Amino acid sequence: MKIGAQENLAAMVRKCETMESVDMNVVRQKNPQTKKTESVITSITIKSNPALVNEFLNAFQRDENKAYQVIEKKKGGKTIPSFYQFVGVSYSFSMQGDGNATVTEIREPAT
Repeated sequence: MKIGAQENLAAMVRKCETMESVDMNVVRQKNPQTKKTESVITSITIKSNPALVNEFLNAFQRDENKAYQVIEKKKGGKTIPSFYQFVGVSYSFSMQGDGNATVTEIREPAT
């Protein structure tokens, strides 16, 4: 897997793994026959932390030119990322107001 393509977003996910102020859910899907992990879905819920939401927005912006699919929307005159697809990993972003957001990372197995 080419983690360099989305290094800023991956760093933000790693940062959140050590934070007590965010909720994180991790789902690992395995192949029933081989027992090998086929995908890992990490969902991060940010509540009342505008600084962290802005850090994620900046990470999306820095990694945008490396994504091969980008979906964005305009909200309040501001461009907000919705979905970025890289080789082997994708990220979605949903903002629920100032300081509240959900970020989801979906990692596929290395080929």
